[in-house]
Amino acid sequence: IHTGSIGRNPIRNIARVETGTQNVWHGVTSSNVTTYWKGEGSAFTDGSPTTGGVTITAAALTAYVTGSYEIFEDSNLLSQLPGLIGEAMDDAEAAAFVSGSGSTAPLGVVTAISATVASTVTATTRGAFTSASTADTFALLNAVASRYEDTVTWVGNKATFNKIRQQVVGTSGVPVVDMMEKNALLGAPWVSASSMPSATTSGNVLIVLGDFSQFIVYDRLGTTLEFLPNVVDGSGLPTGQRGLVAHKRVGSGVSDVNAFRFLLC
Repeated sequence: IHTGSIGRNPIRNIARVETGTQNVWHGVTSSNVTTYWKGEGSAFTDGSPTTGGVTITAAALTAYVTGSYEIFEDSNLLSQLPGLIGEAMDDAEAAAFVSGSGSTAPLGVVTAISATVASTVTATTRGAFTSASTADTFALLNAVASRYEDTVTWVGNKATFNKIRQQVVGTSGVPVVDMMEKNALLGAPWVSASSMPSATTSGNVLIVLGDFSQFIVYDRLGTTLEFLPNVVDGSGLPTGQRGLVAHKRVGSGVSDVNAFRFLLC
């Protein structure tokens, strides 16, 4: 009976997921083609786009689990451990895809965009987001770049969305919840991510609104699970335990910062 706490990992489901067999995934970015109006008989103007690159390095996620001979002999724990390890790895990804450092862990979306002034919508009252903060919700929506306004998704903690449900619009007091369908808020899909902050502390990023096809998750193919028939101590003597070692490699990062806007509390 599994009783441990676990987070929700929706970002993998809405991100662009790439797979490969190398340590680093390489992508190519391109700016717009520039067009020109020209007169009859005049020369064309070169409007070639500017290209760039994005790289995502796969970080190593590991798990090491041991159990005594007795517990493995007297229960079915061994058969359940792979599932428990997989669940724990999914939980670790959930946190990393939001706020990972980008060094030993994947680069989280909040980490990647939080220093970008153009992506920042600051709460009207710092350190507060309440049922009266309707203007902040609409300010975030209005800040979305036109290129992405039809493809964005809201990502936040359930506590934040529950506050939005209590907000009202206009003098007649139309509740925002009336504009919040099962899977859409003000015309855009929304997902609850438990790794997003719930506390309205000044400096917290409460909501990310963006096109998550511009958030790349790179899976280096292969999750390895190895069984250790005997665990030994520092002197090489068996401890009466068996073990499981698991590891996978996954990275993440943003390919276009302009695809995202965030509400800074």
